[in-house]
Amino acid sequence: MDNFTRYIDRFFDNFPRTHALHYPGCGTAHPAADVTETDDHVQLQLDVPGVRREDISITTDQNDLVISGSRTLSEVQERWRGEFRRRFRLSRDLDGTAVQAQLQDGVLTITIPRNPDATPRQIKIE
Repeated sequence: MDNFTRYIDRFFDNFPRTHALHYPGCGTAHPAADVTETDDHVQLQLDVPGVRREDISITTDQNDLVISGSRTLSEVQERWRGEFRRRFRLSRDLDGTAVQAQLQDGVLTITIPRNPDATPRQIKIE
């Protein structure tokens, strides 16, 4: 029975875990994200537990929003470590120059306002 338990443990140690950011041997991770939309803005919420504010980078490039960062640990532990990266395509009606970000309780919240000039409007025929 002990051999079977060790076999199962080894199997799951090498199995990618999508709910966590990074486990040894799993490469660059993609933190889970929720996206909500309103008439005024789009909001992203990403789970980044244990990541320090100074270890997160948020950049916009043309129509892309890129979120990357890392968490390092000095010892080998079971908790995730390493780098993460997410890329989101911004629609034309979003203002990529006015992005706001907050980090609280391991959740990174990014708010992207809608560009008022890009919203559809009704044209009156004269």
